Amino acid sequence: MLGSAVMVSVPAYQHKNLSVLGFMYAAVAFLGLGAGGWRSSYVDLAPSESAAAYSVSNTMSNMSGVLTPLVTAAFTSESAKQSAWLGWHAVFILAALINTGAGVVWACGVSVEPIKGL
Repeated sequence: MLGSAVMVSVPAYQHKNLSVLGFMYAAVAFLGLGAGGWRSSYVDLAPSESAAAYSVSNTMSNMSGVLTPLVTAAFTSESAKQSAWLGWHAVFILAALINTGAGVVWACGVSVEPIKGL
């Protein structure tokens, strides 16, 4: 997630469409590299309830598919463009902050030590 955060923040300062596209591809590639690690954690944490835990988590994470277009539209609207802080720059920085926050939470909470009693 931290690699993705870096790759998403770079286009905020780029003005060439092709380079922005390359950085976006790299950001998605970094997210793909981490997918194998977190998807298996449901079975490790709650073997008998992993399907329910995954479905609840997946439902919550898919809310970004609803919220992202709304936030992006608000940040890039004509009235928002008059602000020095809004626009595509803010969209990329917000995405980088969300990735960084998720990466830090994961790094602070992940453990490879077995939990006694499970």
